[in-house]
Amino acid sequence: MFAKITTGSLAAGLINYMDNVKEKDARILIAKGLCAVSHEAICASFEIQASRNHSISEKMLHISLAFSENDGHRTKSDEFMTAFALDYLKRMGWDKTQLIIIRHDDHDYDHIHMALNVIGDDGKPLDLKFYKTRSQRTCFKMTKEYGLYFAKDKKNVNRSALKGKDKLKYEIADTAMPLLGKCKSLAEFREALAKKGITTTIVPTRDGNGLGIVYTISDKKFSIGGAKCDKSLKFSALEKVMDVSTDEDVQMFRDGQYVRPEEGKLTERLSDGQDFEPDYGDDFTSGITEISYEYFVREREKNMENNTYFNPSDAFDMSLRNSRQEDSSVASDIAAAAVELATGGTQIAPSSGGGGGNDDEWWERERQRSKQEEVQSQPRRKGRH
Repeated sequence: MFAKITTGSLAAGLINYMDNVKEKDARILIAKGLCAVSHEAICASFEIQASRNHSISEKMLHISLAFSENDGHRTKSDEFMTAFALDYLKRMGWDKTQLIIIRHDDHDYDHIHMALNVIGDDGKPLDLKFYKTRSQRTCFKMTKEYGLYFAKDKKNVNRSALKGKDKLKYEIADTAMPLLGKCKSLAEFREALAKKGITTTIVPTRDGNGLGIVYTISDKKFSIGGAKCDKSLKFSALEKVMDVSTDEDVQMFRDGQYVRPEEGKLTERLSDGQDFEPDYGDDFTSGITEISYEYFVREREKNMENNTYFNPSDAFDMSLRNSRQEDSSVASDIAAAAVELATGGTQIAPSSGGGGGNDDEWWERERQRSKQEEVQSQPRRKGRH
């Protein structure tokens, strides 16, 4: 079972998509705390409760739960799907708010869609801290407890059903894994991937005692850590099947050219009166010349609370600071993937799953359309004569 979660500010586009009887063969399984006699009534119900709190703008939560075809003998039951969905919401702490659960029957696999009001019944926002990580753990635990099907390996994944980041992840895995038995060295492995449009970056782990690898599809601005892509593609796994000692980047790290500073000590880079340029989104002004490790940690914890997470060790990584990326967004993607390697996966990309197309794209279209309609509907002010 997989979950995909997105947030948005509009109820209308989401409800029109979810409750599309003609194209999705949709049917409502349960509606809680709202009037479901029409799309207009559903949206009005959401808007009334959302108006109780103006502290946040993204007030709609969309969750799609998708199940394996191997569980069809259980997931065909609406009662099972409803009970499972409510259990999921309770474990996530999202059961005390308005919600509607709708089932779609437009795919071979069973799946449901849930729309939740981010503003709870008590007028306070739901707890969305690290919700992607929490959702992934909840899905894994529930799949195990309910005795649902676990995919054994990537061969069983339906590639044609993949969208967005999941599709790119498997594109990298499908390109890199066949090379494992052919390439005798890491340098040869990286060169072969580069010819196929996939660049690689060697990065240090958080404790400085090991190395990781980040895979990047440059033209699609997508990066992912090796362990997250596939266990066989992480650096420690590559080290077991090929010679990594001849790789220039590996030699640089292991020869001591890169030294991670100890906590409480200033970095050599920033103690020479040199200005720091925040290439990777770090929140520092150009006038700061000396920054302690504790300061980085405090800023990291503060930004994690605001969901603007960065890894302080990136500022210490000379390989990333000195490398020139043609596209700064690609460099940021690599740095973000390095963060996941260093922290063991603090930031987790949305899980695959759900049905009915690319949720992010249609939601963005609806958001832009709504903004245009709002501008057009506003009365024009008369000028002074």
